[in-house]
Amino acid sequence: MLRILIAILISVVASAQLMAVAGAAEAPRRVLAFYNFDDDELRFHRLPTLIQMPFNHLGLKLEYHDIANPLPLDAVDDPTIAGVVTWFDTGAIPRPTEFIVWAERMVDAGKKFVSLGDLGFLAASDGSPNPSRERVNRFLERLGFRIKGEWTNVTFDSRIRYRDPEMVDFERPMGGKLPPYEKYEVVRDLGTSHMQVFRGQDKSISDVVITSPRGGFVENGWAYYRDPVFFRTQWFINPFAFIRKVFATDSLPKPDTTTLSGRRIYFSHIDGDGWRNVSLVKGYRKDGIYSGRVILERAIAPYPDLPITVGPIAADLDPAWSGDDEAQQIAREIFALPQVEVSHHTYSHPFEWGFFEDYTKAKEAPFLRLYRINDEAQWGAELLRSDAATTTASLADAYDQPRGFGSKPFDLPLEFGGASRYVEQFAPKGKKANIVLWSGNTSPTPQMIRASREAGLLNLNGGDSRFDPEYPSVTFVPPVGRTFDGEIQIFAVNSNENTYTDLWSGRYFGFQDLILTLKNTENPRRLKGINVYYHMYSGERPAALQALIKNLEFARSQLIAPISASHYAQLAEGFYTTRFESMGPGRWRVLDRGRMQTIRHDNADDRMVDMATAKGVLGYMHHQGNLYVALDEAIAAPEYRLIAKDAAPKATVPSLVDARWHLWDLRRDGEEIRVRGLGYGHGIMRWRDMTPGRWLVEGRQSDGSIVSNTATVGRDGIFLIDVPTHAYDMVEILIRPAAAG
Repeated sequence: MLRILIAILISVVASAQLMAVAGAAEAPRRVLAFYNFDDDELRFHRLPTLIQMPFNHLGLKLEYHDIANPLPLDAVDDPTIAGVVTWFDTGAIPRPTEFIVWAERMVDAGKKFVSLGDLGFLAASDGSPNPSRERVNRFLERLGFRIKGEWTNVTFDSRIRYRDPEMVDFERPMGGKLPPYEKYEVVRDLGTSHMQVFRGQDKSISDVVITSPRGGFVENGWAYYRDPVFFRTQWFINPFAFIRKVFATDSLPKPDTTTLSGRRIYFSHIDGDGWRNVSLVKGYRKDGIYSGRVILERAIAPYPDLPITVGPIAADLDPAWSGDDEAQQIAREIFALPQVEVSHHTYSHPFEWGFFEDYTKAKEAPFLRLYRINDEAQWGAELLRSDAATTTASLADAYDQPRGFGSKPFDLPLEFGGASRYVEQFAPKGKKANIVLWSGNTSPTPQMIRASREAGLLNLNGGDSRFDPEYPSVTFVPPVGRTFDGEIQIFAVNSNENTYTDLWSGRYFGFQDLILTLKNTENPRRLKGINVYYHMYSGERPAALQALIKNLEFARSQLIAPISASHYAQLAEGFYTTRFESMGPGRWRVLDRGRMQTIRHDNADDRMVDMATAKGVLGYMHHQGNLYVALDEAIAAPEYRLIAKDAAPKATVPSLVDARWHLWDLRRDGEEIRVRGLGYGHGIMRWRDMTPGRWLVEGRQSDGSIVSNTATVGRDGIFLIDVPTHAYDMVEILIRPAAAG
């Protein structure tokens, strides 16, 4: 009888759990982004270059759709889709009425609809009938405004009547000669106008920046400014405030790629270009020392607390291509250092990745002279001369040859798996290349990304983030990466010295301006971690080396969580896969996050995590009015509840505030705390809600040795710990009350 009752109880509990999971609502994070243009280079479009980063920062993912393709009809019933954003280049699209009908269904299903620039659906580009003004307005009125149709092209007598300081004049105030505009007016019981302009001759008023609970609109030319000389861009509108208001993002958790263990992420990586450049640095130039050795001795070895991922070009080491014994010896010495992660910068350093999409030997034959290959037979190209005459090869203006090294015909598997096997022979046993650092224009095709993934490699590079007086805008801060054809390219967090030195042609000190970008992407909002990304040729010039060291010293002075580049790439991939299930008011379950371990809640300074009921949470911290929740990597599906600070019961469970190390597998047994750690530099960390008194911390290292330290917890319950060792290998940490005496 007892067994039957237990079985019934277990069944009831299991059923309740299944019902709870089945009833959980997934937070919508996907936004369908529509564009219309003929150029297939989507990466240069305003959607990925301007607006995607603010969407990513607010936890939303853009999925791109060419308006010429069939509409995703199943999106209407997909609860994971938060809405639609369009940024059309012209006022006409194919099948505009069909698009309006679909958009109405999306809005009626609760999806947000945002239009930046031309509405697009006012006219047809494919010969189909144009929708009537009444038909257009029936849709627009759902969004809180209507079009009146008075076009003002000459704006000398137009003036700004009203501007919302929280929504406009973000980086550049709207003023001077105003852009042309159409007349729009808000539906007063639904839409909100954030900028109004009136025409002097008849006092006609138009609302040009509009939001509503269902969407938003910015008139063409009124979203951002583009300098006609240097093509620098700046926002008129505040894209963060605009997206936050339309998509109500404060109510949603966000996967955060900037923070780990409560601290700003730091990582660094080197592209191998210039490995064998002869250095001009004092103390090296007389002996013809390679730049790679200068970087080893001046920028890597002195910084055991700062991890570095080093990616040589395999051809630069391989004597069958261009390498030599000294280049290989430098690789051995670099890879032997414990803070160094092995990677590679491909085998032959492609410049223009698209060139190799449909590669043939004949296509590359016109460039053999640039590789100093005079005998085509040695290249395996005996018959190429006649074939090449009919082959047209086009390259980006930035390069005059398809790749840096061309001793042998291009071989896609060699660029990834082959390069990994080659560089690994110079590393200690067990050290593997886990990541490829994209070369050249850093714009691989989906085929290239797929080939790297099939070779077991993560990928990184592209983006070139700058935010300084030369690039004075968040428009030059890239998104997490780009997704296309089912593949993901992860962007570097910051730009390398190439963009600071006019493509390595002068201003060799310029890389020190990276510090300005690091400061501007931390305040007033943390947009990016710290990434010191450079090339081996920084060891060639004295000014460049000084700039690099200045950047490293700045990073050292910050409150950081140093990790490897491959760790960051895994974490960034988790941004795209993470899902959130709402378990009730303020309660969340986190799924499919990979190595993404930080969740951010915006404008949550008055809230905290209920640690007594949390599962898989290390702790939390507040920064810039936001709440950062640190998850435990050992738990696949963490759950937690947010509670008001002023109504929270007295905390009974210690929790992490921040740590320099990556921590996981937290276990509590009475007052004892056990956790695993991996990191660079001493294990400095803070815990809250600890019992006042003397505490002991021990770190058991991989060789069995133990390091220890003690500290006192005061009345505030804060325990500041220093585990006095590096954690290149996993360290078991034990925190417990110190023995009496």
